Amino acid sequence: MPRTYDHLLYIQSLEGVLYSYDQLAGSDMFLTGPMRSEKTLGMIELLRILKNNSELGGYEVMAFKPDMDTRGFDFLPKDVNANTAYVSNIGEFEEGVVPIDTRDSSGILDHYLEAVTRNPNQIIFIDEIQFFDEGILDVVQKLKERGAFVIASGLDYNYRGEYFSKIIEDYIAQSDDVVNLTSFCDYGNPKCGFKSRVTQRYTNGTPSHFAENPVVLEVGVEHY
Repeated sequence: MPRTYDHLLYIQSLEGVLYSYDQLAGSDMFLTGPMRSEKTLGMIELLRILKNNSELGGYEVMAFKPDMDTRGFDFLPKDVNANTAYVSNIGEFEEGVVPIDTRDSSGILDHYLEAVTRNPNQIIFIDEIQFFDEGILDVVQKLKERGAFVIASGLDYNYRGEYFSKIIEDYIAQSDDVVNLTSFCDYGNPKCGFKSRVTQRYTNGTPSHFAENPVVLEVGVEHY
């Protein structure tokens, strides 16, 4: 999948992090959009940039993901553990990610409190934030209060165009900077190709009815 224009703008806008940590400390940015809007790819690219320049910027970087995100990809090298990596659906991946129990997001704060004893300047990545418990809102707030810069990503709406969850609705309301990405409609033959702000769900190859349940299919992260 080619990079979208809004994705490129997002990446360019954050390159200033390398030189202005003091301005970003105590704030957060939420990268959101439908499935296949390159949210995880954005996280991967930013994680690489910030890791490679952490010594210059005087900060440390930590990355987290839900432990339920166990998606496997055929293109991954055999020595790469998908459970401890960010993996995009176009073949990019970045290792060194810590899986956190979705039922207890305070584990993120525990890792931070240990790391901050080494360096008070911490940049925290949290992917697929919509799968964590309600405590994730308090975790992010506490990280910001302690001076961290948080970069999170997650799905904003379900296929009905409603907030994916109350957690997402509340997180968008409290986030300092929300970056909305789009995907492309791949329905039809030939494919539609127009921009898409909401994930489309299909039933037997056709768009699902608005009233179809369940709204979330709990059979793996790639199927929500």
